Amino acid sequence: MKCIYSIIFFLLTFVTFSNAISTTYTNIDIKTDKVSVSPHDSIHVLVTLTHKEGWYSYWKNPGESGLATKIDWTLPKHINVGDIRWPIPQKIEFGGLINFGFKEPINLIIPININKAAKFGEYKLTGKMSWLVCKETCIPESTEISVPITISNRSQASPYETTIKAYLKERSLSKVSGTIEKKGTQLALKLSPLDSQIKSLYFFPEQLNIIDYHDMPISQYNNAGMLISIKAPDTALIKAETITGIIAVNDSEFYSVTLKNIANRSLLTYASIILFAFLGGLILNIMPCVFPILSLKVLSILEKSKQEQQVIKKQAISYTLGVISCFFAVVSVLAWLKYLGLQLGWGFQLQNPVFVFLMTLVILAVGLNLNDRLPLPRWLEAVPGSLNQVNNKALATGYKDFFTGVLAVIVATPCTAPFMATAIGFALTQSIFVMYLTFFSLAIGFSFPFLLIAYVPIVQKFLPKPGQWMITVKHILAVPLYLTVIWLLWVLSHQVGNLAWVIGGISIALLMTYTTLIKFVPKTIKFILGIGVILIMFGQILLLTNQSPMNRNANEAAFNAIALGKQDNQRMLIDVTASWCVSCKVNENVVLNRPDVKQFLVEKNISLIVLDWTNYDKDITAYLESFNRQGVPLYVYYNEKGETTILPQVLQKRDIFNLVQETKNE
Repeated sequence: MKCIYSIIFFLLTFVTFSNAISTTYTNIDIKTDKVSVSPHDSIHVLVTLTHKEGWYSYWKNPGESGLATKIDWTLPKHINVGDIRWPIPQKIEFGGLINFGFKEPINLIIPININKAAKFGEYKLTGKMSWLVCKETCIPESTEISVPITISNRSQASPYETTIKAYLKERSLSKVSGTIEKKGTQLALKLSPLDSQIKSLYFFPEQLNIIDYHDMPISQYNNAGMLISIKAPDTALIKAETITGIIAVNDSEFYSVTLKNIANRSLLTYASIILFAFLGGLILNIMPCVFPILSLKVLSILEKSKQEQQVIKKQAISYTLGVISCFFAVVSVLAWLKYLGLQLGWGFQLQNPVFVFLMTLVILAVGLNLNDRLPLPRWLEAVPGSLNQVNNKALATGYKDFFTGVLAVIVATPCTAPFMATAIGFALTQSIFVMYLTFFSLAIGFSFPFLLIAYVPIVQKFLPKPGQWMITVKHILAVPLYLTVIWLLWVLSHQVGNLAWVIGGISIALLMTYTTLIKFVPKTIKFILGIGVILIMFGQILLLTNQSPMNRNANEAAFNAIALGKQDNQRMLIDVTASWCVSCKVNENVVLNRPDVKQFLVEKNISLIVLDWTNYDKDITAYLESFNRQGVPLYVYYNEKGETTILPQVLQKRDIFNLVQETKNE
């Protein structure tokens, strides 16, 4: 009887590791190499895609166009998925473009690792699989896949184990290591000698935009080993420390290659980047998002202009220290997240709805303070006295300026100034020392106007005299802060929907009511009201943490449109933007959304495609990094040949209209 139960169990589980799915252009077959798997073991899922005759899909690096096949898994606890084990790609030429993909059935192998803490039982692994299938045109396809597995006290092989093992063995390529370095327009790959007589050779890089796919590599041997020279694309800037890929020799032998990037940066290059960072920080002062805080600082200097120059110098130093501290905090977070393998860019904190909401409250509180409705907390006002007790008068008088510098940097993050994008993009690909040095130069440039006023007294003579008008201006300056509050709520609405306006309206009403009542109620009631306001706002923060980001489907559609546009040799203008990016919105209102510009794009058959980075999107972050950028806005024009032109960050109409000159010369 026990034997019969075992046979029944085997027959029941047999159907779980073979499953077929069909879409319009693709048949998908799913198998596993085990009937059951024990904890601390792994199971391999074989996904076979068979396209209709003449159609093909793409490798992990699709080449000059296309999209890689991907699977977004939803897995139970203690079950983890590994990277797809890809077959050797084919070079596919179509319409003057070179792509990497597969015309024959594609066997993708996905390792699933079972943690030793996993409990026995039956589980279902689900995922959304998406790919681009092409012939004369390209069609994005997707489907939901499901893989049932059984975790038991021992692993049991399925009938497909031998087949899957054979595929894995084919993909266990001989490993070759070496270096890669860009020299002018060429890439120099230095490798140890290969055990092959080379008649033809081709390099399939796993990373995008590394080589000119049309150029055939030239190989030669010397005393140090093998040297391969390949032409680099015009836009190539190798930032990754390691480049990986496959070298195909004679179209029959394949090697897995790992190349260390040893690109030498000259002293002049570093000096240029430091200068760009300084100029970017300096220009950042005149960007629209910094204006309210900039004006407050000028008023503060005017207020002290009749006092000793030493006081103004201390103010400027404290402000600068606040700016440097905040920039260093940003670069520290970026460096840490980069170490963890995440890709983030300038302004990343504004992609977090909770941070945007907290910024809304801070800006609203500053505006109410300027209107004399919300005094500083007593504990904060007592800080100077406490600091004086430790005989540190300079620190006591400078703490407000320090936090003004911190606030100035925080409100500046929605803007990316000219020169600044290049500097940050370079810095985040370099060592920790270069990253901090670049951000330090950025901070000094940002603080420079106030350092100049403080340490060059003649500049102060050009400032207006202090007087009663300063109080009036202080109240007027609250207006742009209130407008900033509305703008931040608008940004939040692009992240969490109409909930932003609900919690924003409640917060504004609460603070306005609180600032009115505290003038008339006793101290005890004031304390109770304050606690109530804090608790309600804390509840709103908890509500925001459970909201799912929006616009993800729109970005997927935009990337598909870019891939199709490249495939069909279309002209495209890519607008990488974000709701929290003030520079982006100015460019849109002044240039991109103007009727004459829209008419020009239609007449010249230029498709405007928008990538929205309001919420974090790793694909958009990777797209930015492919152009050596870490922030928005980014405007990229693709001509009919797929060649790219990067437009200025401060956009003007003539930048768009000048695109016609390029199209005339093609």
